[in-house]
Amino acid sequence: MILFPEKSIRSLSLILSGEKRIGLIDTMNRYLMEEVGHILAGTYVTALSKFLDLNILIPTPYYGV
Repeated sequence: MILFPEKSIRSLSLILSGEKRIGLIDTMNRYLMEEVGHILAGTYVTALSKFLDLNILIPTPYYGV
């Protein structure tokens, strides 16, 4: 599980989308945060998998408020 503070989500969304205002429940913002979480989790799991010499898979990301 990856948790982001609301302020961080707003800042990251503004940077990545280039929009002036961001709604936290906006569909595009939701998918953006899911993808960021998936990239971070995937990178972590890949490193852990290589370190432990195991095949570890992660599920599709989910967004929650």
